[in-house]
Amino acid sequence: MRLTENKISRVVGLILWVFVCSACGARVWTSADGGQKFKADFKLYEPKLDAVQLVKGGQLVVYELKKFSEEDRDWVVREHKNQKKVLAREQAFKNQKVGQTLKTGVLKKFDGEKFKDYTLEKMPEYYFVYFGASW
Repeated sequence: MRLTENKISRVVGLILWVFVCSACGARVWTSADGGQKFKADFKLYEPKLDAVQLVKGGQLVVYELKKFSEEDRDWVVREHKNQKKVLAREQAFKNQKVGQTLKTGVLKKFDGEKFKDYTLEKMPEYYFVYFGASW
């Protein structure tokens, strides 16, 4: 069986899709008294207001941090610190020559049928380098 470029692209795309989707997913949040649980995606923690923004059922909701279990509160504080680090890295990436080049549309994204131009929206967590050559 000979693998064509189209088949290879589909296999690579599928592998990347599975990897990305495994990292996605809503977190289960627990109330301070442990009586209620629900799934939602973490969006933002605002320390000055001591409030958490979550995406629940496709809608943005805001809760006071004290409404959640101690485990959830600790997780939010850790995640907030991580977000600050990510934002600092993204700013450094934008200031780099490579980052500026990647932001200008030299990237392509496979949409299921063909490759299309792609604009980088945030700093990549991982790099996947593909090099093809023919003789």
